[in-house]
Amino acid sequence: MRSFKQWVAALTAAGLVLAACGGGDDDAGGSTAAPPAGTTAPTASTSPPTDAASPGTTDAGTEAPAGDVCTEERKGGELTLTARGSSRGLDPAISTLASEYTSQEGIPFYSMLAYYDVETSETVPVLAESIEPNADDTVWTVTLREGIEFGNGDPLDAAALVAHLDRHLGPDSTSRVRSAVIYVVESWAAVDDLSVDFTLNFPYPAFPTVLAGEIGLVQNTALVEARGESFGSNPEGAGAGPYEIVEYSPPERVVFEAKDDWWGGPVCIQKLTYTFIPEMRANYEAFLQGEVDSVQLSRDPALRAEAVAAGYEGAAMMYNSAFTLMPNAGSGHTADLRVRQAMAYAIDPEVINQRAWGGDGWAGSGLIHEDSVSLEPTTGLSYDPERARELLDEYKAETGWDGSIEGLAAAQPASNVEAALAVAAMLNAVGFNVQANVDTPPADLFYRVGVEKNFELVLSWGVYTGEAVLWNSLRQWQSDNPANPNGFASEAYDAGLDALRSAPDQAAYQAALGQIQVAIDTDIPFVIYGSDLGLSLLNPAVHGVKRHQAGAFIFDQAYIEQ
Repeated sequence: MRSFKQWVAALTAAGLVLAACGGGDDDAGGSTAAPPAGTTAPTASTSPPTDAASPGTTDAGTEAPAGDVCTEERKGGELTLTARGSSRGLDPAISTLASEYTSQEGIPFYSMLAYYDVETSETVPVLAESIEPNADDTVWTVTLREGIEFGNGDPLDAAALVAHLDRHLGPDSTSRVRSAVIYVVESWAAVDDLSVDFTLNFPYPAFPTVLAGEIGLVQNTALVEARGESFGSNPEGAGAGPYEIVEYSPPERVVFEAKDDWWGGPVCIQKLTYTFIPEMRANYEAFLQGEVDSVQLSRDPALRAEAVAAGYEGAAMMYNSAFTLMPNAGSGHTADLRVRQAMAYAIDPEVINQRAWGGDGWAGSGLIHEDSVSLEPTTGLSYDPERARELLDEYKAETGWDGSIEGLAAAQPASNVEAALAVAAMLNAVGFNVQANVDTPPADLFYRVGVEKNFELVLSWGVYTGEAVLWNSLRQWQSDNPANPNGFASEAYDAGLDALRSAPDQAAYQAALGQIQVAIDTDIPFVIYGSDLGLSLLNPAVHGVKRHQAGAFIFDQAYIEQ
């Protein structure tokens, strides 16, 4: 495992300055390095700053260096940003993009109860003034900041927060947010005008990370109820964030303009336009040409390595994304453990790395890769094609099955297709007969797998293992989780998750990860063949930006330098 400072040094040596690295003296927006020869530096429309700003205060309450936050003198400019997907509406209850949605258009409009600071690995209150536990971490009190208003002028107080929670978490709620949160939260109640108690189903020391997710995008429920089904595309006035929505025309654009009287202080960047470029390389090329001001590179280690080598500024986000094949463990031939074990032994991660990512990926079968930023690595099963054939032949002899199976993969990015084809080839080499369907639109794949659960095998699926949401991510495969994507059930896996959730210190946390790795190797919910560190790039003229989990940029204190 590399320490975070070692990781920063490695990327800096490759020509990439990390704008979010901990312990540095640079502001969160980074400096303005020259672009590689033959390219055009991204630019932003901006008004020139005047006198230097006086020292400000960060959300964490510490004195900030002069010049790294928005002031009245620095107001001006706009950004065009690329979202990771196109949603059905600006409402977490109906959005189809899960955390990707939260990370993009939701935050500037709604703001959040808290955000996960990738620089400090801490959850920082935003709409909340404080988030405090009782002695055993089973009851948490959220106290809101005084004077917060929604865009229409209604107060954001304890009653408004409770109404928001009732809408998303109540027994009759159909909100997509409910299943992930209600497993943790038993009840909630106002205790005074600004404070709400959350009573949990079990001790959870990392509970504030839940509030940094979609449930933390607090909405004015009165406007939700008044507008009904049209709210998702007409949420004006229902957010407490620094921006008001002025146009909702996805996927072409979703446009926000800064509020003149935001409760949190001046908002410098006057306009944010989110657009959607479905192909990641096209998104990256648009960034290089200055057509957009941001790009997020994930699930494509080769493209990430290209950006690092090019010397553009960015931030190494504090998460790993594990690449897997995922069989349906609840039905069909893959419900038999021997079939899933045969798949695990059939895969050589380095072959996939070379074919899909040109050798630039993090090949490996462990949940936590050896190049992980701050966790010790875990090791999965080793490549053993002979053992794979033995297990598969045994099952085929008993059942008469010929090994035929449909394998799905999303059509983007291109490296995803190459990884899927490499997986299919290795499975076929040990006796499977995979019909690879690698042209599925990502949204369709998500719906078929995550909603309908109508599949036999996914050749390329992601396990988002961000440190802020690691337990929440891995809980997808918990036995009693209604959102379990493939019907997997394992008492050993469940026990490992419980240990991870309740770990009191780093040693116990690491031990729980080892326990989960053993359960993965034994019962095979999925087969890991690689990992990657996500990378987000932002116009280097932007300063004072904060970086939330999953690569989201938070612009409430940001400004654009001429």
